[in-house]
Amino acid sequence: MVQNMLSSTRLREFRTVRDNAMEKLINRLRTEAENNNGVVFVRKDARFATTFCILVAMCFGFDMEEHKRKRVLQVRKEQVDFIVPLIEQRRKAIENLGSDKIAITFSYLDTLFDLKVEGGKSGPLNDEVVFLYSKFLNGGTDTTATAVEWGIAQLIANPEVQEKLYREINECVGWWDLRLERERRVVTG
Repeated sequence: MVQNMLSSTRLREFRTVRDNAMEKLINRLRTEAENNNGVVFVRKDARFATTFCILVAMCFGFDMEEHKRKRVLQVRKEQVDFIVPLIEQRRKAIENLGSDKIAITFSYLDTLFDLKVEGGKSGPLNDEVVFLYSKFLNGGTDTTATAVEWGIAQLIANPEVQEKLYREINECVGWWDLRLERERRVVTG
């Protein structure tokens, strides 16, 4: 990522993308200010509109059409709307210990509730918690799946290690030995 997308050369290549996104942001803020007596929500506009536009262009290599961008944001909103009740359920469970009979004693969400936004007194907003939870699930799932695939590939590439692992499993879980030995005889004939 850093080498291919965030190098100084690549960042120079994306200058027009950033310039176009900034122009759209300024126009959006100007319209918003005119419609709201000068009040604008820079963080929301900068984060979702401008940053999103830049990242889409960097990721896909083109500026996403407005109707597609709206659809992506709609899907994101659906995700937030689905997950926020689960977040609130957890929040209530830790505020009223014992009130939720299926709740376990600790979760990743608990650590997110304790976070404080830099320079502020409050923790992350629900949509930010959804983002962090998504990273946790995706990162954990992808990492685990990759590790399992790598392990299996190593066993295939190293039959002597595979055989040693097989023996160790049989020593610990002896009932496999008879069944697998029978299957092995059938396969090898």
